Amino acid sequence: MIKEVNNKLSNYLSNARKFIDQSEIKIYQDYSKNSLKSGLWDDKKTELYNELFSYRFLYHLRNFTQHNGTMPLNSVSKKIIPTIFGEQKVLEIKVIRDSLLNTSFNWNSGIKKEIEDMPDSFDITGYLIEHKVCLQKLYNKIIEIIAIEIATSFKDYIELLNSFSIRGYPYLFNFEDEESQKDPNNYKNMNKLPLKEIFKYLEKISETNVIKLNYRNQNN
Repeated sequence: MIKEVNNKLSNYLSNARKFIDQSEIKIYQDYSKNSLKSGLWDDKKTELYNELFSYRFLYHLRNFTQHNGTMPLNSVSKKIIPTIFGEQKVLEIKVIRDSLLNTSFNWNSGIKKEIEDMPDSFDITGYLIEHKVCLQKLYNKIIEIIAIEIATSFKDYIELLNSFSIRGYPYLFNFEDEESQKDPNNYKNMNKLPLKEIFKYLEKISETNVIKLNYRNQNN
């Protein structure tokens, strides 16, 4: 069982880091590294790292497993814990403290001191559960960034339509140049803006309760 748990734990840590790294790359690409939206992402990561040992520990533990090739598990056992929904079976995964420290891996000095203060063998199950909550918070921050971008752009668009007293659904026309606008045939190929779809998308974002969007569907 220890080998199986070891493999799954290593895969979890690897996938968690991939989620964080790939999300960050995408955010920096879309909004630039020094933008306010990228700052929202950076601030959330910094907050989680500074406030939660579970996030710090598992962040560096992934590097340890990559360097060391395996996790120094002491024991893996099943236990029953009471919850508000009744009894629940969980794994108790214990790690050998000195096996983390007595290797050639170069731990971050701060996290190394925290590991040194741990018992000889300590359970990491709670840290894994808390770490999953951290990943959810990072995902929520991504949704918030996207929602802000969409809602702001859509608000500006609606205000533009209202400034011209436009009612109904506007259409888009593609012209090669100013002269082509004079040809009636060029008005045959038009694209209706997907306003209903945009409102539905905004509503789905609102349902996540990650961010409160202030908009009104004027076409209902």
